[in-house]
Amino acid sequence: MAIGIRARHLGGARVRLKKYLHVLRPVLASRWIANGRGIAPVEFGRLVERELPAGQGELRDAVAKLVADKMAGAELGEARAIPVLDACFASELERLSALRDGLRESEPDMSPLDDCFRRVAGL
Repeated sequence: MAIGIRARHLGGARVRLKKYLHVLRPVLASRWIANGRGIAPVEFGRLVERELPAGQGELRDAVAKLVADKMAGAELGEARAIPVLDACFASELERLSALRDGLRESEPDMSPLDDCFRRVAGL
C-alpha cells in the first residue's frame, strides 16, 4: 500500500500532505510486524511512538506537526514536499521490500478453521 501511494502521490515538489500519513501508517505497521511485535495496533500514536527512530528528531518533528495539524481539524492541503519524510520512506521501503523478498511463502493450515466452521454450522 505504501509503495503504491508513494509512487502515485509523493515525489513532486508539491504534494497533498495527508498522503504522507497514508504512507506512514503502513510503513510503521510493517516495521511493527518486522520487529516481531505481532499484529500492528490501530492506534496511530502507538505506532509512531514505538516505530519511529528516537534519534531522528527532525523526522519525529515532521510527523508530529502533520498529526497535530490533522487532529486540530486543519485540512492537510497541498504544500511543498517534506524532504525528511521522503528520505525516510525511500530508505525504509527499500529495507522492508528486501525483508519481504526474503520471506518464504507458505499456505497456512486452515484445518482448525474448517473444523470450527463445521462444528458451528452443525456439519
